[in-house]
Amino acid sequence: MKRYILLLAVLGVLAQGYAQDATYEIKNLAINTKNSDFGATYYDGNRVVFSSPRAEGNFVKRIWKPNEQPYLDFYESTIGGAGDELTDKVPFSKEINTKLHEGTLAFTKDYQTVYFTRDNYLDGKVGKSDAEGKIVLKLYKATVTNGKWGNIVELPFNSHDYSVGHPSLSKDDKQLYFVSNMPGSMGATDVFVVDILGDNEYSTPRNLGPTINTVGKEMFPFIDEDDVLYFSSNGRADCLGGLDIYYSEKQDDNTYTIPKNLGSSINSVSDDFSFVKKKGADKGYFASNRYGGKGDDDIYAFTRTPMPKKCESIVKGLTKEKGTGVIVPNATVNIYDATGKIVHQTTSNTQGAFSYSSTCNKNFKVEALKGNYTKAVENVTTSLGAVELAMSLTKEVVQPAILQEQDVSYDTSGRLLIDIEDIYYNLNKSNIRPSEQPKMNRLVELMNKYPSIQVEIGSHTDCRGTASYNMRLSDRRAQAAMRYVVSRGISSSRIQGRGYGESNPINGCDCRYKCTEEEYQQNRRTEFVITNQ
Repeated sequence: MKRYILLLAVLGVLAQGYAQDATYEIKNLAINTKNSDFGATYYDGNRVVFSSPRAEGNFVKRIWKPNEQPYLDFYESTIGGAGDELTDKVPFSKEINTKLHEGTLAFTKDYQTVYFTRDNYLDGKVGKSDAEGKIVLKLYKATVTNGKWGNIVELPFNSHDYSVGHPSLSKDDKQLYFVSNMPGSMGATDVFVVDILGDNEYSTPRNLGPTINTVGKEMFPFIDEDDVLYFSSNGRADCLGGLDIYYSEKQDDNTYTIPKNLGSSINSVSDDFSFVKKKGADKGYFASNRYGGKGDDDIYAFTRTPMPKKCESIVKGLTKEKGTGVIVPNATVNIYDATGKIVHQTTSNTQGAFSYSSTCNKNFKVEALKGNYTKAVENVTTSLGAVELAMSLTKEVVQPAILQEQDVSYDTSGRLLIDIEDIYYNLNKSNIRPSEQPKMNRLVELMNKYPSIQVEIGSHTDCRGTASYNMRLSDRRAQAAMRYVVSRGISSSRIQGRGYGESNPINGCDCRYKCTEEEYQQNRRTEFVITNQ
């Protein structure tokens, strides 16, 4: 892997909270050499295509000077023998293999089209570099005619100024995922996607955003038959070392879940990458330069074994008004463990429902609260299946406080706000900045001055990033502000934290145009609304 990093330059290659939902039995394949073997991809039945600098079948042996290995080509092999060994090796296609480096590839379901990575070639020069002297990679497409690969075309979003590589296709072959350091990247390399429109036309590349991409390197995406995204990254906090393999599930709104590390039974302290999974089976291949291999990068076969299922429970509840049974929507629900620590905080939905997943035999205290109500508290012990609660909140008769004019103000929507300057945050951060603490102290002072008022702490983000990420970020900001107030003696029953994401900009900055940093900052804010006056 270290040598392949030299080739791909900007692209890199071209404990601790892991997702311990499975273990992986791995096997180093006999077909590996002392050089860099990687990128195994399933092809047409019982065959695999992979990348290797073997120079087999080439009349002239060409050496790439940075690592003193032959140039990379695609090789084809049959799966056979114990542990999904690869039994032979022949050059994949003389039409696709050239005197340049060829890297990873992806086939359509009918194996009639292939997308593959190749060195840039410009003005007759092999491996043309960008302005910084780094090798630039490009993506190409080829199709089969009469059993031969041809009609090789360069994809239109390639560039001589940045690299594009590591292709993978969605389960319906309608989207192409790839890795690039093109403008708009968040880190060294990011995962992007385009819609395949036909006739060598594609949508504008879309960055998968901060849920997937980091300031480090994301690469080698692979999409399985369930639209689960696997990829390698060295930019995440739970990384064992080098590149680790992660997975993320695609949601109905085309966003992705927070990536999970595949765990220490497959990832190592070295680089682990080019993960592929056989359709309908819990096995596949990946590559690694871990200690004990045969050479630079080696191909490993893996078999996945699910861990025994734990006894799982779910706490479900409804927030209702005591006596009348009327639904109380949008109530804050706090769940405390046996030590009194909040382990989960949520808000009941418009039907008053909420839920929390746990293992069995856990003791929790569940607390529901909302302005103008006395909080409801229930104790529960989880068991297999669902545990259902009815959280009955008692309606309070609150006498309006005599609010002094200098302490409150109405906004343009008619909301009554505590008259404090909004709290502002750094980009992608939720902690209260030291410069903002005097404002928070002023809120505490006024809530002590008016002990009957209830306050919603509403937090917002700017428009950068995905809507789902921004909603989670704003929730974290609201909870951080709420914890600050509670830590200074204000009862949690008097405050409610709520995140609004990017939905309520105050200055029209909704990313339909490039905003100023000042405009972005104005929208990264927390407001304090009196809810019971």
